[in-house]
Amino acid sequence: MTFHPGRRTRLPQIEDEDMNPVSAGAIGGIVGGLAIAAMGMLYGAGTGRGLWALPNRIGGIVLGPRPRKIEALGASTVVGVLLHMLLSAVYGVLIVLIAQNLTGAYVLTGLIVGIGIWLANYYVIGAFHAGSREVARLNPVPVALALHALFGAIAGAVARSLLS
Repeated sequence: MTFHPGRRTRLPQIEDEDMNPVSAGAIGGIVGGLAIAAMGMLYGAGTGRGLWALPNRIGGIVLGPRPRKIEALGASTVVGVLLHMLLSAVYGVLIVLIAQNLTGAYVLTGLIVGIGIWLANYYVIGAFHAGSREVARLNPVPVALALHALFGAIAGAVARSLLS
């Protein structure tokens, strides 16, 4: 691209290539994960637990549920955000693979997978892992369930739009 004063500059054209399903799923999962993380954090701030309570509790899955100020920004926050985004990308890929190979319905598959993630997190993993149990106790059941279902729907919708 060459710049000429007084002349219109054109950006290079990008060839339209098909989106890889794994990439579309990862992107959809990250978008869904960011959306529900923002809502969960705002809910935490609005209910007096603090903006950073949710990512700090998620960080406690890796770092352990040790006593700390869950409303403060710190290392646990960074670990929690990274873990949440990684898992969101993986679950987004899972949604795409199931939708492409079994259902053909991305948003519905996302809703079902999102609810399944919530069930696994809260009733299976949380039963034996202290860090996961702390995350499970943070939000009321209806809020947590709705956020996970919303994650799946967003991830499925974004992935589907990238693949079409």
